[in-house]
Amino acid sequence: MSLFRGFPKKADFLLKNIFVYPPRSPFMEYRKQSDFFRKMGDIMLPIDTKFIVVDNISHHLRLAASLCSDGKGRTSLLDEFFGSQLFPFIMRCLREGIVLILIHEVSFDPSSGRIKPFFDKLYSRINSVNICMSKSFKSGRKQVEITARGDEDGKKVPYKIKDRGIVVL
Repeated sequence: MSLFRGFPKKADFLLKNIFVYPPRSPFMEYRKQSDFFRKMGDIMLPIDTKFIVVDNISHHLRLAASLCSDGKGRTSLLDEFFGSQLFPFIMRCLREGIVLILIHEVSFDPSSGRIKPFFDKLYSRINSVNICMSKSFKSGRKQVEITARGDEDGKKVPYKIKDRGIVVL
């Protein structure tokens, strides 16, 4: 909702017409995000929910994993997140015909020469369309790349962010 901070009427409209949780600010820690995923089986969604957006799904998980002092603890944390939290959430969305949009932090992977989401090997098991927005440090040119799972060469197009949203140039 920070995108609409300067447009309170638009933010209010979105909050009343789109399921956003938590409604006013992002999760502040991994435990709160985990509690949300565990409760998703019981939360009553509006009957006509078409989309659920989780922004930023990787942030708190990455921090929690980095705080694990041993490989066993890190593996246990990741297994618990994907097996007990994310997988049931994905299954609910599939059953109810809801499009799930997961927004990730990304980093450049020098071995492949590509930008990838954190925990890419785990998330790559999900049938998905990846949209990666980037900006060149040298030229300042913004580019969005859209790829389907298994497609190495996606479509790349320049974009600009305006008040009405993302505009392809």
